[in-house]
Amino acid sequence: MILRNTPIPFSVNREFTTQVDFQTAMQFNIVQGERELAKDCRLLASFELSNLTLKPAGMVKISVTFTIDADGILSVTAVDSESNTAV
Repeated sequence: MILRNTPIPFSVNREFTTQVDFQTAMQFNIVQGERELAKDCRLLASFELSNLTLKPAGMVKISVTFTIDADGILSVTAVDSESNTAV
């Protein structure tokens, strides 16, 4: 999502949704690299969003913002788009 040589500071927002009915959690793996497969890139962090609202697949929408500050520090925040609460 963030390409090589992108000027910093930089921020990008993406929306993710559930894939199965009544899904209770989402797992995110943050990787660095340009390889086609994520398993071939360097794992930077991993986090799980749990206690998601129980809804059919595709109805829960999570807005995730990836921000790199002027010092090159990556921050990731996730917000439930419906309730506007951080998860």
